[in-house]
Amino acid sequence: MKNKVLSVLQDFAAPGSRLLAAVSGGMDSMVLLDILVSVSDRYDITCAHFNHQLRGEESRRDEQFVREYCEEKQIPLVVSRGDVTGYASEHHVGLEEAARTLRYSFLTSVPGIDWIVTAHNGDDNLETILMHLVRGTGLHGLGGIAPVRERILRPMLQIPRADIARYASERQVPFVTDSSNETDLFFRNRMRHSVIPILREENPRIVENTAELSRILRAEDDYLQAQSALGLDRVCSGGALDRSAFLALPEALQPRVLALFLRRISNLSSIHIRSALSLIRAENPSAALDLPGDFRLRRNYDMLVLEHSFNAAPLPAPTAIEPWQAVRFGSWLIQCLPDTGQYTPDREYLILDRSVLDRPMTLRCPQPGDRIHLTGGTRKISRMLIDLKVPKVLRASLPILMSGDEVAAVIPLKAAAAFRKREGYDSVMLSAIRMEEEK
Repeated sequence: MKNKVLSVLQDFAAPGSRLLAAVSGGMDSMVLLDILVSVSDRYDITCAHFNHQLRGEESRRDEQFVREYCEEKQIPLVVSRGDVTGYASEHHVGLEEAARTLRYSFLTSVPGIDWIVTAHNGDDNLETILMHLVRGTGLHGLGGIAPVRERILRPMLQIPRADIARYASERQVPFVTDSSNETDLFFRNRMRHSVIPILREENPRIVENTAELSRILRAEDDYLQAQSALGLDRVCSGGALDRSAFLALPEALQPRVLALFLRRISNLSSIHIRSALSLIRAENPSAALDLPGDFRLRRNYDMLVLEHSFNAAPLPAPTAIEPWQAVRFGSWLIQCLPDTGQYTPDREYLILDRSVLDRPMTLRCPQPGDRIHLTGGTRKISRMLIDLKVPKVLRASLPILMSGDEVAAVIPLKAAAAFRKREGYDSVMLSAIRMEEEK
């Protein structure tokens, strides 16, 4: 078992890395600490203990036990305490989630650490997957606990708890017992005491088999997520989502792409994703869905826009734009560049005749009565934007490029006839990208 743990460590942590071992005092974390101490010549080991203050005297006993062990073994120790009950009440979450949030907040705040090492094991992973399955989940939830996440490393994740207990017995590793683990107050404990023993009777290798399943599902989940990011690039333009392009995506990608589009909403849930999908798939061309955090998903014809009530910022003032220099105009980043014929997919382009540079260029918002000269005559810009089905929320701040006192382009949609690229003449490209709006 020890060799398996060390093999994972060596795959990720370079010699000399500073490792922060998360130690509760229980069997799993004390076995992890025992293994880490045995290789302290290779790694800089620090122990971290978080006192959740949920079990009164027993919590104080756990903290003291870890302190005394670290003092005996001369292991550097950092300790913190948290009001888990108060946090759970204030944030309307369960005790288990509150404890996890405060614990990881402490662990990630310790300075100078290369890796945070936790003692999650194969049984923990099985319990987590079953809990997700019962509560309702997708592929991500069935992937279980990730062995590596940012700076967090879990080298015991594929090891059954029985192997850890055997190691503790053989090595006489001291540990304390958490009495709350014996009750069925928590969902995880009920899974551990009642469900998993039945599964283990059917297949003694249920932990190992589930670990392999979760590894496969995490790889597939990562692939689908990467495809979803590409899909978002295909269906999102200028901050709006194109409904027809979205519905042409594979159904398996649609919820993921939508979640990426709505990623500004911090407490988005599967219920919100399903409601948003219903809005997109419905026949009603004009509808809206209220979402958490004062956000609203609004559908306008074939386009969808995420609005925020706090984003009613004043329209940007007219802004001069010099050749080759990038200019931030509201939520747009615009640049006039030489036309190289090379374009990138993360932005939109208008190709203009170089004569647009002959007079001072200015960016401004549309004004009442604005007209643009097109090949077939002049058109009111307001009417053109409606016909192009530009969402109403975007129309007022859409950049208008002025060359002198003449409308040269409505960015990123149309160029005036007099400024369109002409064969045999030099041209410039107007690059436009809609940036993430500041909150």
